[in-house]
Formats: sequence, C-alpha cells, structure tokens
Amino acid sequence: GAVSALSAALVATVMFASGTSATETGGNYAFGIKAEGLVKIDATPSVKSDDEKSLANVDLPGGLGFAKALNASASEGRAKASVADLQINGAAGLPALKAELVEAKCTNDGHGSSALVNAKIGDHPLKVDVPANTGIDLGAVSVMLNKQTKQADGSVSVTAVSVKVQGVVALEIAKVHCGPGTAVTPTPPTCPTTCTLQPAPPATPHKAHLPVTG
Repeated sequence: GAVSALSAALVATVMFASGTSATETGGNYAFGIKAEGLVKIDATPSVKSDDEKSLANVDLPGGLGFAKALNASASEGRAKASVADLQINGAAGLPALKAELVEAKCTNDGHGSSALVNAKIGDHPLKVDVPANTGIDLGAVSVMLNKQTKQADGSVSVTAVSVKVQGVVALEIAKVHCGPGTAVTPTPPTCPTTCTLQPAPPATPHKAHLPVTG
C-alpha cells in the first residue's frame, strides 16, 4: 500500500544532482526535477546563469519512477527546463503521472510558459498548454500546472508541474526562474576632444547670364 511504498522510498532515498546545484536566489536558473519532504531529490540537473546540463535514463529513488531525458539551460536572457518520457509510479502518495514531455521556459521580460505533451494524471489527460496556475484537487494531494509566480521587480518563476502530498512530499517538475531584465540604453557616438563643429561656408553669389532674344 501507500505506507509500504513510502517506507521503501525512505529507505532508498538518494540525493543526486549533476554537479553543484544552482542556488534558487537571484539570476536565471533552471532544473529538471526536485523533491522535498520525506522523499528528497536534489534539483537535477540544475544550472544557473550561462550553463546547460543534460541527464539520460534517470531512475528516481524509492521506485518513484523514471525519466529518459532531463535538460536544463540558463542564459543571460532566458531559462528552459524539460523532462522527457517521465513516469511517476504513484509511490509515497503521489498520483500516477505520465508524460512524453514536460517543459517550462521564461525570459527576462517577465514572460513564462509551460507545455505538457501527451501527459495524464491517472486516467485523466492533460492539455498541452493550460492557463497559468491551473489547480487540480485530489483530496490530500494538490497539483498545480503551469505554476507561475511574478514579483514586483519583474522576475518570474514557472514550474510546469507542482505536486504536494500534505505533510509528506513536494515534487517539482521542470522549473525555471528569470530575473528582471535590464534595459539597454544605446550609447551616443562620442567625439574626440579635438573635434569641433565647423560652420558651413557662406554661399557665394554667382551672376547668371541669360540669353536675350527679340
């Protein structure tokens, strides 16, 4: 049952990450999957600023499921995270979740979006592009699709799929964050110190000789 599955998950809990996890404060960052609570998965793969990482054929701890490809990238103006061929088996009280692709992305102008390709929770198919902050209530389990949080400074965070089991585990799949953009002001051309504007020379009158007839 759910209790035995949870116990197995706790025994087999593994914290894995690709390199150093990106700090979720400031700047642009992205990660493929993360879990907190009684089951813990470090943000994997996790990137910040100008970086990109990928993992293939990842088995989630405790028999929670697997993913065949996880990608995360972040640059000065954007961030993107995706998880392909994802399967969550329903252990630790989590609902069964399958998807060919789960993706989130954002830009420094405050825009964010997510996409779900051939995804379903249990037997319920999910739309490709659901509106921001679409909630699904499953009793003790809450699911938020295309979770978006925008701050007053213009920064935005997007989590494609967020699942919480009350008092047990919180799972995030494909999360990105983009800080506020900085407007680029064009620099006017500068003139050397010896450069002065010379007045135009005065016009020189010219006599015109018109032919006379008659």
